[in-house]
Amino acid sequence: MAFEKEVVLYTERILREHITNPRSVFVFPTKVAADSWAERMLDFVPAVAMERFVAWDTFKGDAIRSTQQDKHSIPSVMRKIFAQHLIVRNAEFAANGKPLFKSIINPTFAEDSLSFSSWIASLLAPLGSWKKTFDKAMTLGRVAPDDADMDFVVLHDEYKKFLDSHQLFDPAWEEPPFKDNGLEYVVFYPEILSDFSEYERLLRSSSHVKIISVDDTDSLACDREKNEKNDCILYTNSRTELRQTALFIRQLVAEKKCSYDEIIVSVPDMENWAVYVMRELELYCIPAVLRSGKGLSSYGAGGFFSLVQQCVNTNFSFDSIKELLSNRYLPWKDETASKLLIQFGIENSCVCSYNSKEGIVDVWQEAFSARPGSYREMQLYSALKRHCTALCRANSFEKIQSAYFQFKQVFFDESEFLEESNLVLGRCLVELANLIDMEDSFSDMPVKNHFSFFVSVLDEKEYLPQKKKRGVSVVPYRLAAASPAYCHIVPGASQGNLTVLFKQLSFLPQTKRNNMSLLDKDPSAAFLELYRRHSYGQVRFSCSEKSFSGYSIPHSLLNVTKSHDVLPVKLEECHPQDFFVVEAMAFEKGDGRGSLDRTGCTVVQKEGFENWRAGAVASEEPLENMGFDVSSCEEQILKAVAFKGDESKIGISQTAMKDYFICPKLWLFKRALKLKEPAVQAVLMQDSWIGTIYHNIINRYLGKYMKDGVPIESPEKDSLGMDFLRQENSDRLCKYVHEVLSDYEASPLTKQLLFVQEKTILSVAEQFLIKFSQVFAGFTVVALEKEFFCEPDFAQGKEGVFYNGRIDCVLGCATGEVVIIDFKTGSVPKKEEYLPDEEGRLKDFQMPMYVTLWEKNNKGIPVAGAAFMSIKNKKVVPVFGSFGPRSKGLSRNSSQEEQGFDKVLSAFNSMAHEYAQSIRSMNFTHVKDVLYSVCVECPWNGVCRTIYSVSREAL
Repeated sequence: MAFEKEVVLYTERILREHITNPRSVFVFPTKVAADSWAERMLDFVPAVAMERFVAWDTFKGDAIRSTQQDKHSIPSVMRKIFAQHLIVRNAEFAANGKPLFKSIINPTFAEDSLSFSSWIASLLAPLGSWKKTFDKAMTLGRVAPDDADMDFVVLHDEYKKFLDSHQLFDPAWEEPPFKDNGLEYVVFYPEILSDFSEYERLLRSSSHVKIISVDDTDSLACDREKNEKNDCILYTNSRTELRQTALFIRQLVAEKKCSYDEIIVSVPDMENWAVYVMRELELYCIPAVLRSGKGLSSYGAGGFFSLVQQCVNTNFSFDSIKELLSNRYLPWKDETASKLLIQFGIENSCVCSYNSKEGIVDVWQEAFSARPGSYREMQLYSALKRHCTALCRANSFEKIQSAYFQFKQVFFDESEFLEESNLVLGRCLVELANLIDMEDSFSDMPVKNHFSFFVSVLDEKEYLPQKKKRGVSVVPYRLAAASPAYCHIVPGASQGNLTVLFKQLSFLPQTKRNNMSLLDKDPSAAFLELYRRHSYGQVRFSCSEKSFSGYSIPHSLLNVTKSHDVLPVKLEECHPQDFFVVEAMAFEKGDGRGSLDRTGCTVVQKEGFENWRAGAVASEEPLENMGFDVSSCEEQILKAVAFKGDESKIGISQTAMKDYFICPKLWLFKRALKLKEPAVQAVLMQDSWIGTIYHNIINRYLGKYMKDGVPIESPEKDSLGMDFLRQENSDRLCKYVHEVLSDYEASPLTKQLLFVQEKTILSVAEQFLIKFSQVFAGFTVVALEKEFFCEPDFAQGKEGVFYNGRIDCVLGCATGEVVIIDFKTGSVPKKEEYLPDEEGRLKDFQMPMYVTLWEKNNKGIPVAGAAFMSIKNKKVVPVFGSFGPRSKGLSRNSSQEEQGFDKVLSAFNSMAHEYAQSIRSMNFTHVKDVLYSVCVECPWNGVCRTIYSVSREAL
């Protein structure tokens, strides 16, 4: 390693002193630190025995066993097996009224308490320390034992009997003397370990163990002042913080102070930050390696076993099957059949199986029966169900292994496995092999549910694949605090993120901990000190006022320096490594490729620019900024708007206008190009389905009045004055509801769901029709769901433009006029949507379109009123005209009112004319003031080139 200046760290001095002694073993807080120092020592000795550089966890399990020569250290998974076995025993005793535990497991729920096994297992190691502390407190009269204490005594005694009977020992329970095995141990900085207090007395009393503490006065030999306060750069937001961190790293390397692999980035909040950190480093062409282990099940291939369990536990729901078959880390032999099965589930709403009087109904099998001809999909589903069930129902770990290899042979193409998938699955099988050995060695400790137990082990077993590439190490905070680096970088250094608190016997309530004189330990300062002491060059802490996970403040032990989050305005003000800002400014100035070459763009930028330039359209047509020539889709656009199939004529509907004036590109994608998002979920009911059902019911009910030519009858009143439909009408409605549901085309499961809701649907329809009959009693039904078309005034027979639309309901008045009603399932348009705004623009075009269509087709029969009516809310919302004393809309004539409906008609015709001219001229440029919220919800935002400023913060 080539450093800017020679700095000898205190840890390095200790290692140099002892490295020549072959009996010395160095114990570090983490494996990361141990491996880093082993590599560092290669600068001073020809070779290093890796077994001399061990992590604390390895030391606990291997080295301390020297005091128990005739016993073995208990494997961590064996604690869980013991806990599960004890829970099963407790359930058996509880069934006879004599439970082992009275508090930590409620006897009422003893039968269903297997989920407590991980928690019970976590208590076993600290129980030795608890027992000593508890006995001492009892002797001093500080505690009065309760049910929970007695449960812990039982747990302690049962665990001790188990250890003794199987020739095992728990390292956390060991006491001095620590037997000399000829080795000398140097334990570095154990005060930053959460469980060191459980071993401290044992190790400090051993003459062949040397403990190196953070507070050792000898560390002053290092050329850094002890307890020097670290600086922390405060940024406005986390995006700026990460950008500046990446630029700082590039600058260090550009100035040849260090290489990328001599930099360590320690991330306190890996869950929220890791993906952003790795993305930022990649954007700035910084090689980086994420060194953060996670549960085996969290890896793509490792999740296979939990996905299989999910399939069986949910009776092969659509989501579980889709997630399994869509796992890209698993090379399915027949990917086509997998896609066909998923598509079959979507089309037939195979959401989940359900219970009936006969038992569980397999929704897939039911759908296959109703849709014959899907043999390939049915064959895959049957095989998948059979093999997944065999895996989950296996009653031994060895049978799980056998069932897995059978599954793999049937479904996977072994030659197509990714290297990472092979490594992860191989590690899963190693864990399974360990469980097989354990089951053989501990036959008296049977597992309740083998596959579920195996999956839980994979969930908890952390794994980090070996990385071949080198670069900046990205690790969780604390993991590399004792590792050597030219520069340690800690982003997100907030009070919450950097505060570390160790609670001895943390499973106890605070009152008991106080009575037993157990104190909390805060090693936060020790971690900050270690990061400083283990940086050969410098240490860098940073924090953001607004982070990815919320607002934050810098840690109180850091010296805050405020950053100026100001973007450069001149090229010469740019950070020399910030090639993205240089690129943006070069384009903004219009200097083009020449400026980019002068400022030294990366290969990625140059390739991207050349690809963009090669694909750019020379035409100045309005669609140029969308990446294609409008002339290439002109025929498709005209076909989409053709009136009655005649491409020389333009048909204008109110829905098309609404889409266009929301965003022309939305109109283009949806109506002209007819782009569709592929369905990826199986749903029982689409949002529009229930609306269609209600419309069909209402049409059948009102259609009887129209057919018979009789006025709508008013409802009757009961003894309490409540309105209800006449018996004859109520019977008719009941019949129509059943007919509509029976005739509706849907999957078997959806049909079942509809019939389950039949009473609810009938009730909603009935309440709506009661309200409808109250308002419109005496009116006649003139038209239902009738389509109209007409030529608008601005066309004058020359432009070939026609309005067209379908009106829900037209009712005739006694005066010879009509009213138009549009049914809405739920909410109705707001008043500001169908009234002109300050610029004379509308957002909703339904009523002016419908009024125009009716009056153009029925001259002499004016529209006296128009209203929306909500089916579920049973509410009439008038647009114009009067629908009762408390339900009055606009007047028809604007001379009587500032906002009359004729102004709505005028605005509508003006916008319709604009729409027709835009189609004729193929003008689909972006309209102003399109809301960002509209774009976020737009299903085509992934293919739209429109750029929005999400925030005005400096990035």
